[in-house]
Amino acid sequence: MNDPDRRRVEEICDAALDVAAGERDAFIARHCGRDRDLQREVEALLAHAATAHDFLDAPLDALAAQIETG
Repeated sequence: MNDPDRRRVEEICDAALDVAAGERDAFIARHCGRDRDLQREVEALLAHAATAHDFLDAPLDALAAQIETG
């Protein structure tokens, strides 16, 4: 993926994070149009962002317990 494409993915992803979760799919579809590759990239980045956000919001003692049992 070239830089302009990467920037477009990041722009849509950043904007989508400001949209209510229930409206996000329609927002992404509207901004990606028929470009399914772009849509997949945006959705993948959003999924990664959600995982990272959940990790950062988790209490430290819960994370420590996961590490000890993992």
